[in-house]
Amino acid sequence: MLNELQALCREYLFEDKYLVGPSFLAGYEVCQALARRAGSVVNLRPTTVQGIAQGIAALEMARKQMTFLNANLAQQVVEGLIQELDGEGRLHYFRRRHLRPGLVNAICSAIFEVRSCGLTAADLSRDMFAAADKGDEFIALLKAYEDYLAYHSLIDGPGLVKLAVNIIKKGSSSRIYIIPGFLELSPLEKQLFQGLGGGPGRVFFLSPLPAKLTGSPSCDCELLAWINQEDCPPPFNDGTVEMFHAYGLTNEVREVLRRIHRDGIPLDQVTVAVPSDEYRGAFLNLSRELGFGITIMEGIPAALTRPGRALQGLVNWVREDFSAASLLSWLKDCRLLLRGPASEPLTPSEVEELLLRARVGWGRSRYRRLEVLARGAAWDGDDAGYSTNHGPDGETRAVKAGALHAVLSEFFAALPEMDSGMVSLKELAEGLALILQWVEPARDELEQEALGLLLRRLRETSRMNPIRLPLEEALYRIEALTYDLRVGGSGSLPGHLHLVGYRNLVWSDRPCTFVVGLDAGSFPGRALQNPIVLDSERFLISPGLPPAARGPQVLERLMEAALSTRRGRIFFSYSSFDPVEARELFPSSIMLKICRLLKGDHSLDYSHLQAALGSPVGFLPAAGTKALTEDEWWLGAGLTHGHRIRGLVKDVFRSIRQGETAELHRSQERLTRYDGMIEVSGDELDPRFNGRVLSCSAIEQLATCPFAYFMKYVLWITVPDRLEYDGERWLPAQERGSLLHDVYRRFLKYLGDRKVDFQQHHHVIREMARELIEAYAEKIPPPNDLVFQAEADEIYRAGELFLKGHEAFKEYRPLMFEVPFGIGPGAVERAGCGLADPVRVELENGASFLLQGIIDRIDRGPDGGFVVWDYKTGSAYGYQEHGYLKRGRQVQHALYAMAAEEILRQMGEQEPRVTAAGYYFPTERGEGLRILRPQDNRSLVRKTLGYLFDLLREGVFLAAEDGESCSFCDYREVCDHERAGARTREVLKTGPEDYLVPWRRLMMIE
Repeated sequence: MLNELQALCREYLFEDKYLVGPSFLAGYEVCQALARRAGSVVNLRPTTVQGIAQGIAALEMARKQMTFLNANLAQQVVEGLIQELDGEGRLHYFRRRHLRPGLVNAICSAIFEVRSCGLTAADLSRDMFAAADKGDEFIALLKAYEDYLAYHSLIDGPGLVKLAVNIIKKGSSSRIYIIPGFLELSPLEKQLFQGLGGGPGRVFFLSPLPAKLTGSPSCDCELLAWINQEDCPPPFNDGTVEMFHAYGLTNEVREVLRRIHRDGIPLDQVTVAVPSDEYRGAFLNLSRELGFGITIMEGIPAALTRPGRALQGLVNWVREDFSAASLLSWLKDCRLLLRGPASEPLTPSEVEELLLRARVGWGRSRYRRLEVLARGAAWDGDDAGYSTNHGPDGETRAVKAGALHAVLSEFFAALPEMDSGMVSLKELAEGLALILQWVEPARDELEQEALGLLLRRLRETSRMNPIRLPLEEALYRIEALTYDLRVGGSGSLPGHLHLVGYRNLVWSDRPCTFVVGLDAGSFPGRALQNPIVLDSERFLISPGLPPAARGPQVLERLMEAALSTRRGRIFFSYSSFDPVEARELFPSSIMLKICRLLKGDHSLDYSHLQAALGSPVGFLPAAGTKALTEDEWWLGAGLTHGHRIRGLVKDVFRSIRQGETAELHRSQERLTRYDGMIEVSGDELDPRFNGRVLSCSAIEQLATCPFAYFMKYVLWITVPDRLEYDGERWLPAQERGSLLHDVYRRFLKYLGDRKVDFQQHHHVIREMARELIEAYAEKIPPPNDLVFQAEADEIYRAGELFLKGHEAFKEYRPLMFEVPFGIGPGAVERAGCGLADPVRVELENGASFLLQGIIDRIDRGPDGGFVVWDYKTGSAYGYQEHGYLKRGRQVQHALYAMAAEEILRQMGEQEPRVTAAGYYFPTERGEGLRILRPQDNRSLVRKTLGYLFDLLREGVFLAAEDGESCSFCDYREVCDHERAGARTREVLKTGPEDYLVPWRRLMMIE
């Protein structure tokens, strides 16, 4: 191509010459290549067919006051017409509610292709279509589109070319147009150039690849022109053509850079042909990691930029019912700051704290809870609803909550209501454009371009598309913009690696080429028909309407033309394994053709290709190839010289040294801090001496697993209390238990000294449950009505089961409910009973400790003594009748019995005695079971507590040896529970240490 172009430029040295290409960038690349070869070129300019048509028709469009309608807006017009005709009852085959966005796009594409043949609705008949009703409706849509353009004085791409054709018939042009033989032209475009060539102007078509080649190649790279020839010259084996395959796309991309580095090839001498945006994204990420320049002819999808991700995050936030988790993910992923009016910007961590305190969860209306937080209140989880939050921190938090509420209120004001499940695409696009502009996600030139393009397209959508759609479909349309819009397209630049798509490789002329992604699925691709106008119908409509399924053949022809122009060196590669989907990928047929050329044997098959390719390149560079990064170097050195660099690794990577030290100590007989043995200073962790107030849950956690106790109650590492969306569950176990506790407490307070009568009272307890369910629904939004009703019914049944159980145990008379001790005076005031201060529990040898908690219920038993109950709203698993303390893991009944006696004593009861305490399971899962344990063995309780506190005194925080609670533990990943539990079992059997004696004694307590 360059030789012919150079000859034309010499012959018509001073005339205006226009090289026609698919884009200005493609033509620019050829002009640059020609200038490098010829030294200078005069009056040669790149252009496109649309550019030529606009130049010819501009005056006529101005005279008729016509406005150009770009492809995106034209597509929206067609969709609006589909909805309009459907609303009039004129569509049955193309009824709007049956069409997904992909089919709408196919209809638009078919309309534009028909118009590109110069045809109108009047030129079509229903007989041209396989289904007559489809033909009638397609013709009606085309006619409506033509009428819309005429009424609004609009002109689309095909209309512009047709107008230029008509103008050329009346006049002439003196310009020279040069058209490469492989450029695809529509029938209208061919008419345009026929008209341009009929006058003083001239049109030259450069020769396509000849059917039979002549001449002699000088290297293997030039031999590629014979790739589809039966007779070809022998190979040179000169290394100008190489092939490889890789373990995954990322490794394939990295290998390209390794080979460039290995051979010392300047980046601005290299073109890389890629099949998809996945490869463009991988090269872009690698360029940012390694710091080299890169240009991409087709640009990248806006989705790969920060503004694109910001729009996707907004769409996802709306899609997930405005969940707080989705909002936080959006802010963090896009590194955005929310700016309130006249306030400092809020960081994602500050927003997270505020949303957690307000317990927003999800749902548009629940963000009003931030307004309550701004008034200095925060949800505290009890019947009071909100508690005040005073002090400097509270005041600062209130100010920030007000700022966040103001910002998000603006967001919600910009967005349309979506309660009906339908939404105006116009209003949704307008709102998202406003929010995207407010958060300013653009930092550099590329992001500014992406933001501007996204805002322009959103506003075009809002201007042209008043249709209403199901919310999910509308969100899909908006999200699709981030993939359809391309930004950052550029021609090649000095010092930059240049990327082109397969179709544009023919326009590039750098001396070194990499063609990547040549697996069977990517090249030449699948033959797909347009589902609206089938290939069998296309010939009947117009012989110039090309079959849609010929796409792979066109791509193969363009690749053949590109390979025939290569000079210098070329590399072919593909990814032979997809590590994400764990499946093998197979080479394209072109890889086999190249192998046959290089071997000079057309009988070779894929087994010979695999043998020629050898082992796939992986995560590490091949021997003798320099590593791209420090990580690659360390990995390679570790595999090849591991024993020699061990010391160096430990010197550089301190965490590895620390890990090796930990493993060494864990392999020894004696326990160390790496097993959970902590050096304790005096009695700093022993509650018998340090005055620390404990709860029953903390003590039972210590008995269950000392390591988990250490994490939670010594280091204070806890799982954040987040409201997370679960489509199959409403209330978490803890919240469900709190709700049921509230129901039982309210009912028993209402009951007083009266006896329970199921027929009389089940309506009462149901109404109480209903009120609390509504309150909790405000606190924690249900995911949907079905789940909400199912869980509400379960709570109602639990209330009825509670009544029946109360009737069965009518000899027990309830006295007090939700009795707090050690929680403070406010809790005592709300409960109407209890102690503000902790209860001191006496132990052996004059020791004691402080205990706090809330006793669910204190009854007067049939023997005149007191009985303490603790409600359990889960299953009764693990609470056997014959057990008593279970190594201290079920010590609550005994401790609450002691606390109840002290509470009763301070309330004036003379020598109160709790004779029994136990657990009540008043739910369907618990089957209404009651387990009572006599309180006649206080000495065993005190011994058990002493053993547990001895572990704290000695700093014994080993992981539990039995793993009973590991599957429910928040820290199982931290402790490596299987290994840690096995280690504990081993030392308990064989270790002589005295500090393990309390643990062994605990193991014998049932």
